[in-house]
Amino acid sequence: MADYLAKKNNEAFLRDKATYRERSREIRKAAENIKLPEGFRVKGVYDAKMLHQHEIANPGCSSDPGYLKELRRDNEEMRME
Repeated sequence: MADYLAKKNNEAFLRDKATYRERSREIRKAAENIKLPEGFRVKGVYDAKMLHQHEIANPGCSSDPGYLKELRRDNEEMRME
């Protein structure tokens, strides 16, 4: 049973990774229509599945401003600037 679950989990991970850019672009397109109060701006948009995978690999990374800045720098589909 553990092998079966591990196999299914790996398949889901690969499927999520393969569709990541498309999901991120859809999220960014939706975020472009967000109206924020004056003085506020969106720096980036993050796919929750991808951010969760980063958090598993690097615990605490989602609360590290430097890590998120590098993530936005390296992934153009996340940047809103």
